[in-house]
Amino acid sequence: MSDNKNDVNELIHMEQKKKRKIEKEQIESERDDQSENNEYDKNICDNLPDQSEKNEYDKNICGDLPDQSEKKSADGQEKEGDLENDDENGENSETDSSSEDGKKNKNINEEIKGFISKRIPNISRDLSVDVSVAIPATIINNKNDVIKSYLSSYLARIFTIFSISTIYIYDDGFELNRNERNENRNNIPPKTNNERHTISSTEKNENNKKYEYSYLCKYLHFNLQYLETPQYLRKHIFPITNFLKHSGLMSPVDAPHHLRSDEWLPFREGVVIKKNLNNIIVDVGLFSNVLVENINNINVGTRVTILFDSEAFNRFKNKNTKNLFIGKIIHPSMPKLYNIYWGYNIQILKNLTDVFDVKVDCIIGTSERGDPIQDLKTQIKSARSILIVFGNRDGVEDLFIREREVKKNKTYTGKKRAKVLNKILKKFDYFINTCPNQTSRTIRTEEAISITLSLFQSILS
Repeated sequence: MSDNKNDVNELIHMEQKKKRKIEKEQIESERDDQSENNEYDKNICDNLPDQSEKNEYDKNICGDLPDQSEKKSADGQEKEGDLENDDENGENSETDSSSEDGKKNKNINEEIKGFISKRIPNISRDLSVDVSVAIPATIINNKNDVIKSYLSSYLARIFTIFSISTIYIYDDGFELNRNERNENRNNIPPKTNNERHTISSTEKNENNKKYEYSYLCKYLHFNLQYLETPQYLRKHIFPITNFLKHSGLMSPVDAPHHLRSDEWLPFREGVVIKKNLNNIIVDVGLFSNVLVENINNINVGTRVTILFDSEAFNRFKNKNTKNLFIGKIIHPSMPKLYNIYWGYNIQILKNLTDVFDVKVDCIIGTSERGDPIQDLKTQIKSARSILIVFGNRDGVEDLFIREREVKKNKTYTGKKRAKVLNKILKKFDYFINTCPNQTSRTIRTEEAISITLSLFQSILS
């Protein structure tokens, strides 16, 4: 009898010990999760990204990315080169096997062209000319967040309609109250996925001190990036934040890469959701995911551009849910070779003066005091990349002077002001007025953007 009692006590003791162990593990797990969440709250607004190339596959989407003007990464160069060679000829191979590969690639490319229907939104102007814009962060300066969100979506749609390649947001919020600049700084909730991409808001300057961007700059950057991302990918990439609390009011951009589940293109944006030893699984917003060979060691949560294999369309048409699609990762600029607009990139500039550091063939300033636009068509026909700079409500001239005064800690008036301004404006290739004879005292920046880009659409066509 005593032996049975001892056995029962021993079992009870073991169960209690096991229960305490489980409770301890749960507590430690909760602490780890809380630690991760705190770290995320801290990092989500750190290190404002340079997004000249939005889909660098072996880096975070908001990491330090190379300049798009340098034709992307080596991997991107290789794939672009392959495609261009295929379009020209598949007959330059030195061996029989390479010749067969060339013919195969040529057939795939002909299939790609065949699957691209000549309809809106796949029809665009000649995308061999890159048009970029520089806009002020204060373009959305309004105390009402609903209006901020509306303006963000309005701008995103305008930039998509006119096939803008890169948006440069320069931070002109240096005159705002410090408390307003840091508004909602710590109001970003914890992440819901370990691999969510972060949005940054600080950058180290020459003295290794952190430069903090204004709240408006962060807000506009976050919302423009959100709107550019296809709807089916947003849950993988963006956390729930106060920046997006009015996202339901924002109009979608309906860009060519924002495909519905019943629409087909040989290209599609996706996010890596699973990683194996040799392969990755990519969610592309269809009834089946895509199996891709993981040759670049891509991590879960990375946004990628997929090119489907030649059999994928039949699976799509037959709704074959039993098998995964097969595809490969391509550079996000590859659809552009087929003249398909594939979204815009975003870069942040500390001030307006930094626009002169952007590497383009032609920089154009806009102002009501600029020259007529009539003769511009013949003058810019040789340019392959154009940057159009828009000022804030005070105009680019006043903003240049104020930035210079802040930097030099002095005030410019009279002839000295005119001399300094004339020297700065000479850095533009052209300084134009796109709306002469206006019958309103002022033209808002978002209105000037619409007017100017519509004129350039006509010029470039």
